[in-house]
Amino acid sequence: MKALEAMLSRVFEKFHKGEPLVQICSTISSNLYYDSLMNKSGSERNYNFVITGNPGTGKTSGSKLISEYLKKIGYAKGYVYVQRDDLVAEHIGGTEARVSKIIEDSLSKVLILDEIYQLFKGPNDNKDFGGEAFNTIMAFMLDKKPRPKVMLFLGYPDKMDEFCSMNSGFRRRLTCPAVNLPNYSVADIEMIFTSHVKNSGYKIEEGSVNLSDVGLDEKVIDQHNAGIVQHILAYAEKAQRVRLNKLCHEERKKSVNTLIVEDINMAVLEVNNCFA
Repeated sequence: MKALEAMLSRVFEKFHKGEPLVQICSTISSNLYYDSLMNKSGSERNYNFVITGNPGTGKTSGSKLISEYLKKIGYAKGYVYVQRDDLVAEHIGGTEARVSKIIEDSLSKVLILDEIYQLFKGPNDNKDFGGEAFNTIMAFMLDKKPRPKVMLFLGYPDKMDEFCSMNSGFRRRLTCPAVNLPNYSVADIEMIFTSHVKNSGYKIEEGSVNLSDVGLDEKVIDQHNAGIVQHILAYAEKAQRVRLNKLCHEERKKSVNTLIVEDINMAVLEVNNCFA
């Protein structure tokens, strides 16, 4: 068990606030361990989890890490990621065949289904086959074998809560209640930004930056979470280039890997204007 826990920590070491996802992995690996002690085949178990979170909290990237961990321990062989357009056909009979093919391609893997509630366009849309896709998935969640090792259903908290409340059969088929990825704080965004800067080949002149001090709007964080980090860096690069264009070639070469606070100030101003 200690070896599994160490491996799990390594997989999620760079994922901020990933405890709910770690718990999913721990549930599966614990069952595998105790099944082996009882001489049972843990590989016969299947799991259905709902993962919710606001934009930028890492639902998709975290789900891929779950798949990575399960592959490392020999339980799953990778993942398949699908959205509504991958599941729903435009003609009668096509949707069930399409979903069944996706299930077939996902055997022994993790199937990640993003925003399953999008399968239902509206109660009066009789020409849409999203309901057929959902019913086919429901059959595989419990009744049909073989099926994917793990099904992960991703979505926004309010929409997924509403969807689960309207589909009691779906809710009953879940391994456990939905797990929610929390929003990030300013401190979390600073940590992620600093890491992103380093991974992109830059350094910050002062070593670190306080995004609160440079005025990052909290509404931006609430709405975008970690998704805003790449935009801050992109605008910081833009500000840096404007600044370096005023220097000679040799000075540019010496400073090209460095971002200064003024670059980040300009980036945050742009981000606040575009995303707040």
